[in-house]
Amino acid sequence: MNQKQLSNFINLVDIGDFNRAEDLLNLKETTLKKQINCMEKQLKFSLFTGSSEELLLTDAGEKFYHGIRKLYADYNTLVKECLDTAFYGKNSLRVGIFVKSYLSDIYMKMAHSTGIPVELHMLSVKHPFQNYLDMLKEEKLDFIEAEYLSDLEGSGLYYQRFTKDSMSCIVSPAHPLSRKHTLSFSDLMPYNVYCTNGDTETTKLLKNQAASHDMSLIPIYGSENNIFYICKQGGIYLAPAALAKGLYPLISIPLQPEIPFYWGLIYRPELSDLLRLGQLFIMPSTGIHPPKPY
Repeated sequence: MNQKQLSNFINLVDIGDFNRAEDLLNLKETTLKKQINCMEKQLKFSLFTGSSEELLLTDAGEKFYHGIRKLYADYNTLVKECLDTAFYGKNSLRVGIFVKSYLSDIYMKMAHSTGIPVELHMLSVKHPFQNYLDMLKEEKLDFIEAEYLSDLEGSGLYYQRFTKDSMSCIVSPAHPLSRKHTLSFSDLMPYNVYCTNGDTETTKLLKNQAASHDMSLIPIYGSENNIFYICKQGGIYLAPAALAKGLYPLISIPLQPEIPFYWGLIYRPELSDLLRLGQLFIMPSTGIHPPKPY
């Protein structure tokens, strides 16, 4: 039984109707019923009596509802008081990003949980990455959204991986390869192929694959303007599939064999508790990995 299930149970009883609860809680009725069944199995008693459509609490369910409602309210009050203590005086959460944000849901959860607004600061790969790590250490930034880089080794900072994506080939609709469903490095050989100039795990994998086909990738700063210009000139830009979604009318074609791309956050150790708040309601299927200190 988790916090979300308890919250949904309390809200369901307060609303009094599955159909209205489905709309107000933005959850399917079948999902709500599964949660109730799961809770009843763990509690060893029924929460509702008769038809579940009627939402009539059993005597035990009535007692549980009033008790858990008070506990839940006390819990939220306690968390708020602890947050005020832990993050008192913090006016905003400053997140450095490159090109676009991949983890906006995490920031929304942190902002909602703490009441502290999130500021996104655009960073440029034209500057040494060490400069941004120094900004973290000097508390000019709180988080940096990035793929793991070798610069982290020995930095004393933490890195936590959140999302897995796969690399794709971004081309213009007029490109000769634009109608293919997948592309391999063999397909790319006749063309100018570009990738980010960052020293990342994915970049190394891409370069190794290219070298095995006697190809050289052209490193470039991966701004949207540069990507559009490359594709307009008939070139191909290798990027995570999620990035391509915001580059209409350019086309994203999966690269085969698959090359994974992982995105996460770099942060100071003392911000670990704050980051956990952003993960409260994120399902394990998102592939969150334990943080690693460097």
